[in-house]
Amino acid sequence: MKRHPYIIATVIATLLAVVVWLCVPKEYSAVTKVSDEYKEVDLAIGMNSITARMKEAMGGANTGMNDMEVYCKVLYTEDFARSIAHKQVPGKQMTYGEYLGKKDTIETIQDNIVYHYNTVQATLTIRFSDRDPLVASQMLDSVTAQLQQVVTHNRHYMAEMLLRNALAERDSAKADYQKARDAYDEFIDAHNKISTKTLEQEEQALAQKSNNAYQRYDEAIKQCVRQEALKQRSYLSFAVVENNTVPSSSSPHLIGYLLSFIIIALLLTYGVRLGCTSNRSFIATHISGLFAPWSITILIWGLILGLYYLLDTSLNPITGQFYYCLILWITIFTFCSLATYHLVPSSGNVDNTNSSIPFSLSLFRFFFVLAIVMTPLYVYRILQIVMMFGTDDLMNNIRTLALYGEGQGVLGYSMVITQSLFVVALWAHPRVPTWQVITVGIACLLNSLAIMEKGSIFFVFVSTVFVLYEKGVIKLSSILVFSIILVGFFYLFNLGRAEEDSDYQKEETFLDFFTMYVLSPPVAFCQLTREVIPQFGTNTFETIYLFLDRFGFEGIVVKEKLQEFAWVPIPTNVYTIFQPFYQDFGYKGVAFFAGIYGVVSGWLYRLFRNGNSIGSCLYTYAVYALVLQFYQENIFLSMVFVIQFTFFVVLMTQQKFRFQFNPDRP
Repeated sequence: MKRHPYIIATVIATLLAVVVWLCVPKEYSAVTKVSDEYKEVDLAIGMNSITARMKEAMGGANTGMNDMEVYCKVLYTEDFARSIAHKQVPGKQMTYGEYLGKKDTIETIQDNIVYHYNTVQATLTIRFSDRDPLVASQMLDSVTAQLQQVVTHNRHYMAEMLLRNALAERDSAKADYQKARDAYDEFIDAHNKISTKTLEQEEQALAQKSNNAYQRYDEAIKQCVRQEALKQRSYLSFAVVENNTVPSSSSPHLIGYLLSFIIIALLLTYGVRLGCTSNRSFIATHISGLFAPWSITILIWGLILGLYYLLDTSLNPITGQFYYCLILWITIFTFCSLATYHLVPSSGNVDNTNSSIPFSLSLFRFFFVLAIVMTPLYVYRILQIVMMFGTDDLMNNIRTLALYGEGQGVLGYSMVITQSLFVVALWAHPRVPTWQVITVGIACLLNSLAIMEKGSIFFVFVSTVFVLYEKGVIKLSSILVFSIILVGFFYLFNLGRAEEDSDYQKEETFLDFFTMYVLSPPVAFCQLTREVIPQFGTNTFETIYLFLDRFGFEGIVVKEKLQEFAWVPIPTNVYTIFQPFYQDFGYKGVAFFAGIYGVVSGWLYRLFRNGNSIGSCLYTYAVYALVLQFYQENIFLSMVFVIQFTFFVVLMTQQKFRFQFNPDRP
């Protein structure tokens, strides 16, 4: 047990996970997918032939609500859950509320209904869960039918309101016409002979007023006839594009229990071993460090929320969904990172950040030469492909190739090699000459320009600022100045990446840019709904599923590189660090991964403070990920890159390689 505590803990955790998974009541989820079907061409009653043809030519088809998020809002309401509670369960001779047998049936039903709106396909996937697979399927039919009824009733109600408005307009126009006609008749009766120009002008004015009133009355009559026809038309609100079937397997995934139990067991084992260590020290001076993980998290979210409320933007309001996740994230992350930092033993050498880290000079030189050879070849290869389509919109075409094109083979490793090399060079300076540090930094920027991606540029900036600040070269005021310059550069970079004739390039202001990339992710997160893909952690572990799909495994759902856009009201497709965890696991996922992030970042921060070479380099990447937590997740969604980065960092920071082989050992 003393020699292999982690192995024992893993075995015990695995057994407990299996037992719990077997004991937890299984739930079955029935799934259906619907799409807005209300796409009939609008009626031409009450229109002349020219108007009708113009309406058709301009795309005047009635496309229903044009916003299936209305469906989501209907599913989310308590009234909808209450209506489902009163639905009869076939074969049970009772309502679903009685079938549940709980006090708070409304909340239970809301938990059982999960939905996801796909903005790309304009489809709504609805899932209903229950311990009985037949009941789950039957109640999903009730949910679909009730949704159809509610939305159709809404449309009929809107048609009724439009008809009432048309009737009111007709009555008003009729009264105005009658009044104008009476005034004209009275004038004619009073003036048998019009002898002056003044009387002639008055007569013409009254005649014109009467004609205008008649035209308005005639148009109102046509609109009444048209609205009456629209009201009488019968239609369905949506079409079912994926039929509901009785589920044959339960929803809970064993791998979820295994991962949770094993991770918690390993952390507890590590914590117990640290707790038994007598030589622990708690350095209070670094608790409030600017680049401590808890400091970064609190400062970043405080800054984002402060700017959101101070700046005059047109963004939608932030809802409780974001605030709940933020409270969970900050609380759990801060506690876990501080606790881990305190528990991990200190080397007592916490002021060694001014010195250079030990590293392998020969391996560093090897990768340095490799980087300055691969980077130009990688950039040339990208340009060679893009230039085949001409020089117009060159930067935009480069970005399109990066998103939708295939990799560039071995040359694709250029970016991870240069970034790991750059971090090692920063920490190893001054043993690594300044010109080599600058050369590697330029190589990183060239790689970033080769795919028109701002993340690598931001990585170079954050890494440089972090290392220079910790080495005492720059102060906080310098960081603020450099940050303003970087934001301005990103604005110009984004303009250059846009299409040359796009409205964005012509009309987008700096405030619009700042709002889109800095303040919109929390707002966009509020529009997210739980994924209903029957696959464990589809968003969180998308890299793993991507490789499984490439290796030929069937039935694997792979997410697109480019995420769906949300309108808040500006378009954006970044949703903060919470996005993959919430979409896969809900609030529990946000809380769980906040703990994982906190433990790992606290541990790396302690290694960095201890002067550990690998820890210093890896924590540099962690700082980059934590600074961008308001934007997107950069660890799990870039898992392959993180593993490769760690591999190259470990190679370059090893001064000796030792292989031991003992044939006498059993």
